[in-house]
Amino acid sequence: MVRRTGGAIADVSDEEVVDSMRLLALTEGVFGETAGGVTLGVLRRLLADGRLDPEAETVIINSGDGLKTLDVVAAAVDLPVPIRPTLEAFTEKFSTSREAVS
Repeated sequence: MVRRTGGAIADVSDEEVVDSMRLLALTEGVFGETAGGVTLGVLRRLLADGRLDPEAETVIINSGDGLKTLDVVAAAVDLPVPIRPTLEAFTEKFSTSREAVS
């Protein structure tokens, strides 16, 4: 199907997946799961290899949440310490952080 439609296929390393997940989070505010990292990583690879037109509109889909695959990024990021799921705990955590920054 890929050859018949003029498409392209690529793969990326685990490091490129995590790097692409980080890029997606930093530039778009999206914490995607590994499938999103693979999708963005392959897009980056195809662009770098000149197999996609950088001027063409390209849409990639990320339908999963990064919380489903925390183990993949745990070594690459500092995960925050969980808090109780209450407004009081939230206010306490972020009021303290705000004062420390001020």
